[in-house]
Amino acid sequence: MKETEVLKIDEQFAFFSAMTPMLQRGALAFPRQVAKELARAQYPDTPGAWATGVKNLVIYPDPSDDSMAEVLGAAQLIDANGDDEYEEADPYLVAMAYDIQEHYPNSRVVVVSDDVKDRLPRKESVLTACTRLRIACIGASDFVDHLRNSVINHP
Repeated sequence: MKETEVLKIDEQFAFFSAMTPMLQRGALAFPRQVAKELARAQYPDTPGAWATGVKNLVIYPDPSDDSMAEVLGAAQLIDANGDDEYEEADPYLVAMAYDIQEHYPNSRVVVVSDDVKDRLPRKESVLTACTRLRIACIGASDFVDHLRNSVINHP
C-alpha cells in the first residue's frame, strides 16, 4: 500500500460530490462509528465534515452482533488501553464489510484503510483483520487513484 495522498483543495469538491451518490446507491458505505470518530476532531477536515453530513444516507444497517463477534475473534481491533469515552470505529468498519460480503456474495467488497501496521500488544491493524477474514483492503491513496481514474476524470 502506498502512503496516503492528500487531495488538493481544488479536487475535494469533485471527490466528495462523486462519493455522495455512491453512498446513496450502496457502492460506498461506512458505519456510524466512523462519522463519530471523525467528528471528535477539534477542527474536522473535509472528510470528517462530509462523513458527519451524509451518515444518514448510508443504506446498509449497522453491523450485526454475529459479524462483530466474528471480527473481534479474528483480530484484536480494540485497544485495551484506549480512550473509554468513545467506541473505536475499526471493528465496526470491518464488521460492516463482513456483513455486506456475506449478504451479497457476488459483490466486490473492499475496505479502505491506512491502518496497516499491527501495534501489538495493544492492537492489530484493519489490514490484519481483513486479511484473516478474506476481505480486500486498500489504502486511501489507492482509493483516491481509483476514484480519480474511474469517476472524476471519466464521468
